[in-house]
Amino acid sequence: MDVKILREIRRKEKKNARMQNIGKNFYQELEVYLKEIFNKIKKAKDSDTSHLASRLGEFENIRNIVNDIYEARERKIVSNALYYVKSGDEINKKNYEKIEEETLESMVNILRSNRKIVIEKLFRGEVLIQKEPSAVANKKKDEKKEEFTIVRILKDLPSIVGVDGRVYGSFKIEDLVTLPIANADTFINRGVAEKVNLDE
Repeated sequence: MDVKILREIRRKEKKNARMQNIGKNFYQELEVYLKEIFNKIKKAKDSDTSHLASRLGEFENIRNIVNDIYEARERKIVSNALYYVKSGDEINKKNYEKIEEETLESMVNILRSNRKIVIEKLFRGEVLIQKEPSAVANKKKDEKKEEFTIVRILKDLPSIVGVDGRVYGSFKIEDLVTLPIANADTFINRGVAEKVNLDE
């Protein structure tokens, strides 16, 4: 593999709507080729710095070409997956690289499964999205309520920044205030406030 071959693959992929034959082991071969480029860059760094800029430029050029190839083929995979889902035809893996075969197959299976579930449920009159059970919803509401508590202030106190980032106070004796539980507990432990039980 070399830059010339990659350029030709890119040209064909962009020119044709169908997947072009790049071989079943394209990405493995590309990996080997890139290792060679990495080694050339490393050698240039270590000994031949005059060629370093050239090697880095070569690497960047290859990256752009490969990215173009990947994106062109990716668009075709998505388009073909949708075609197979709608048509119900058997998947034709001709001209797909090994990794691409798995991607196509996975996409088609997921889309077919979702389509079947959604359409069947709709026409059976079933609910697609289950509402949150009331017990769970009530529990969440209770938890939210419990994030704050009411206390009676027993001593004049300056303003504080709560654990939620909001400013509370200043406070006067006998004030009834709602505070984050963590801040309320601090006041109670210091003996400067007491919890107000609204259930009493």
